[in-house]
Amino acid sequence: MTGARAFAIDFIRKRVGNVGRLLDVGTGDGEIAKIIRDWTKASLTAIDINEAKLPKEPGFSLINAKVVPWTWAPSDHFDIVISTYALHTFNDRESAVWSEIGRVLKVGGKLLVTSNHSLKAPFVSTNRGDPLKVDSNLTLSTLGMSSGMRMVDFKTALYEPHNYTEIAPDQANACGAVFVKDLEQYKSTLPK
Repeated sequence: MTGARAFAIDFIRKRVGNVGRLLDVGTGDGEIAKIIRDWTKASLTAIDINEAKLPKEPGFSLINAKVVPWTWAPSDHFDIVISTYALHTFNDRESAVWSEIGRVLKVGGKLLVTSNHSLKAPFVSTNRGDPLKVDSNLTLSTLGMSSGMRMVDFKTALYEPHNYTEIAPDQANACGAVFVKDLEQYKSTLPK
């Protein structure tokens, strides 16, 4: 397992909690989604646009997350939404994806994101046909907040091919962040 996957799995494992329904946006080969499903015994919905990588088994669907609204997903449906190394590729034209995540996430649910950018690193547009460009106002934290969610936890790391080390944010090449829809409800679940 690569250092990036080890970081994502460790980050999610320590924060996932009780899960009834789990959504993985940008699941890729589904390895991380399967591991989390097996720990939590959650009902899994995992989506990706790459048919060649997507596992051919129940719970995995060929769906382009950028096509909104998500008519396939009811509001307030998922306890946890995860995205490992995928959501950072959505730029400002695709921030509606973040709003859809907020819509399908239950009140009290969490969005767990890992990215190979730091929390405040600008995103690079990766739309096909567009020249690569950096948007210095668009970061993981600003995208989450623009959709009405609030970041409540984060971790930064430096990962190498087969391991990772927790490190200061200004030196990190990876981060994990936890977003919630309802900050007051989240605070009420914390130990006193």
